Amino acid sequence: MQISYEDDPELGMRLMDDAAHASSRVIADPAPACRLMGFGDNGIELELRVWIADPENGVNNVRSDINLAIWRAFKAHGVRIPYPQRDLHIKGGAVPQPGGALG
Repeated sequence: MQISYEDDPELGMRLMDDAAHASSRVIADPAPACRLMGFGDNGIELELRVWIADPENGVNNVRSDINLAIWRAFKAHGVRIPYPQRDLHIKGGAVPQPGGALG
């Protein structure tokens, strides 16, 4: 997951650690861990790792519970999840005219 470069990564990591407990299936030992993994094109890359005792009962429901808790915590604390942004530079030159002719 990425957060904006304008946000505090330590706050993001604390919120993600707290959100790890959104599912009762997350075990305490080994403890959930959040790490700063890198600096991406659009934001700071954070990763949360948790362990569950019963993966045979599915993992996506746990992932969903935790992701929703992260979303809520980020919204409550003003932490932004970035989206790709690109700058478009238009250079001068021939401009197509109606009918396909260049002007």
